[in-house]
Amino acid sequence: MQQHQQVSPADLNEEDEINLLEYLEALLDAKWLIVLVTLVIGGLGGVYALLVTPIYQADALIQVESKSPSFGGSGANDFMNIMGQGDASASTEMEIIKSRSVMEKVIQSLHLDTMAEPKFFPKIGRYFYRTYDKEGFREPLLDMSSYAWGGEQIKLESLDVPSDLLGVSLRIVYEGQQYFKLYDDDVLLLKGVVGILAENKDMGVHIFISQLNAREGVEFLVRKVRMLDALSMYAGGLGISEKGKGTGVISLTFTSDKPALAQSFLDTVAKVYLRQNVERKTEEAKRSLSFLKKQLPTVRNQLETAEMRMNEYRLKAGSVNLSLETQGVLTQVVDLDQQLSELDFKRTDLAQRFTVAHPLMIALGEKRARLLKDKQELEKKVQSLPATEQKMLTLMRDVKVNTELYTFLLNKTQELKVVEAGTVGNVRILDFAMLPYQPIKPKKSLILVLGLVIGMFLGIVLAFIRKAMHQGVEDPDMLEQKTGLSVFAGIPHSNLQESLHEKMKKAKGGEKALLALVDDADLSIESLRSLRTNLHFAMMESSNNRVMLTGPAPGLGKSFVSANFGAVLASSGQKVLLMDGDMRKGHLHEYFNMPRSPGLSGLILGQVALDDAYHATEVENLWVMPTGVMPPNPADLLMSEKFDMILDQLSEKFDLILIDTPPVLAVTDAVLIGRRVGVSFMLVRSGRHPLREIQHAIKQVEQAGVSLSGLIFNDIMPKRSIYSYGNYKYHYQYSYKKSA
Repeated sequence: MQQHQQVSPADLNEEDEINLLEYLEALLDAKWLIVLVTLVIGGLGGVYALLVTPIYQADALIQVESKSPSFGGSGANDFMNIMGQGDASASTEMEIIKSRSVMEKVIQSLHLDTMAEPKFFPKIGRYFYRTYDKEGFREPLLDMSSYAWGGEQIKLESLDVPSDLLGVSLRIVYEGQQYFKLYDDDVLLLKGVVGILAENKDMGVHIFISQLNAREGVEFLVRKVRMLDALSMYAGGLGISEKGKGTGVISLTFTSDKPALAQSFLDTVAKVYLRQNVERKTEEAKRSLSFLKKQLPTVRNQLETAEMRMNEYRLKAGSVNLSLETQGVLTQVVDLDQQLSELDFKRTDLAQRFTVAHPLMIALGEKRARLLKDKQELEKKVQSLPATEQKMLTLMRDVKVNTELYTFLLNKTQELKVVEAGTVGNVRILDFAMLPYQPIKPKKSLILVLGLVIGMFLGIVLAFIRKAMHQGVEDPDMLEQKTGLSVFAGIPHSNLQESLHEKMKKAKGGEKALLALVDDADLSIESLRSLRTNLHFAMMESSNNRVMLTGPAPGLGKSFVSANFGAVLASSGQKVLLMDGDMRKGHLHEYFNMPRSPGLSGLILGQVALDDAYHATEVENLWVMPTGVMPPNPADLLMSEKFDMILDQLSEKFDLILIDTPPVLAVTDAVLIGRRVGVSFMLVRSGRHPLREIQHAIKQVEQAGVSLSGLIFNDIMPKRSIYSYGNYKYHYQYSYKKSA
């Protein structure tokens, strides 16, 4: 039964430390990827900041006063109080500013429901147009003359189109000599001349262009938008807020890619709102004044009629003297009639705004009832007077009442005119908008920094993703722990061998391809010397002098290791035979610049003598047996008794036989050879094989009865982390140069 070893806190800390170091190692290994992604994303951010259209912002201030305006007269104030106007809060005024009644007038005043601009090349056209500040026109790029590249201008005064063309971008093509054509896609709508109204009555299209400067063939885009679309478009750029709670100071901001439009839009909003505010304050005065002007002619006619009737009676009846009592009654009657006339005037005026159930209307009705009751009592006194005095009193009362009423109406008319002329509203503009010269966005430096930060983040993420997706084993220590086999040697990557291999593939012969002959002080050769030492101890328990090198899959560098390891073994004075047991794709002969045949396949088939199947090399004590002619059935040849006899004969002739075999997981050749050797090594390439693949290869070999002596870790790439080659780092740091 397998026993589980207790894990101490120290071991846990060590594992955590190793994990952190692995992450740091992954970042260091991918540093150029991180730098590349950072520069690319940062560069894209810089390009975006350069190409994006700058946005400008203008601002203005408006004050909403809480006090009621003065109208120059208590009577006028009474009228305005009757109207029931209260103080407007800043929040209310802000909603009024954003209302359609204000915004529609602004859009109509600035003709913002019609749009016209040059046609730009996608993405980069606006940048070239915006940055051109010379006279004339910029030359078109790549002969794309239909686009505007700089200097082109158009001023559209009016555009009328049928409802089905509202919101549709129409295309203007400048024909030169102030002539132009208007298209809907490819349909010609009309031809026109700059400065003259052009129209197509049949289609209901009218356009007036006051200015058009461009090269011949340049296109412009014009559009008539619906008012609702224009409101949505421009209201989104308008910002409204109160500067401090309860201050009554409203801040207006507007953003646009055109600085002049940002300024004019805010100024127009402020002026339209101010004018509307004043008009709202004078609206009641205008209505009352209109009512008075209608009443004045009637009252004047009544006065003239009363005076005429009184004069006629005097001429007819002669002089009539009123007693003191009658004169007192006359004064009271005139006063009551005057009060009733004024009361009726107020009721008639208020009836235009309030219903009879309004408290003010009810109060006036009650007051009128009291006055009528008093008037009835006076009329009883008048009936007790002589007939002559009654008639004269009635005529004089009509004259005096109409005179007082007419005078009252004239005074009210003058007061309301003063009110209308002197109203300034409860709003004033503190600051008009100024032309902005610095864009508020894009923040180029911020975008560049964010691009670099995002790029670095993405680079780090890609580095971890690459590490997560890359399942190849890179740590020899982990390989030993997971497989239970010792790593006999770790062979570092050799840049020199890489270049020699390229030359070997291109050259037809004559080039030295063996690293041990070109530079025997290379770190890869030094590691093979370490392997030679370890092999010496492994051979002590071996049943014969044969050594096999195999691996899980192709592309491990077995031929490189076999060829150079053979040279290193031969340099110790042993007679070494290097046999290419891969009769499918073997190419050991290329390292020694010799032909493939005669070789092993011919020897097994009896077509070649033993001494003719192997060849001497320029390395002393090293012979090579190539594959020979590629046979159709390599496994059958390796299973034959003839192959066993050949191995026995060669073992007597040489001190050591090193056999390079095909991959274990690809074919069974390695297993067949492994049963006939004393020492077997599994070659693993750093970062190339997943752990599961290595374990499967080891299991397949061992199930076939082949005992693996250990592992060889090949092609270890230099790391930037503190564990350069795992625990084998210090071995590779030592090297020496031969003295001349």
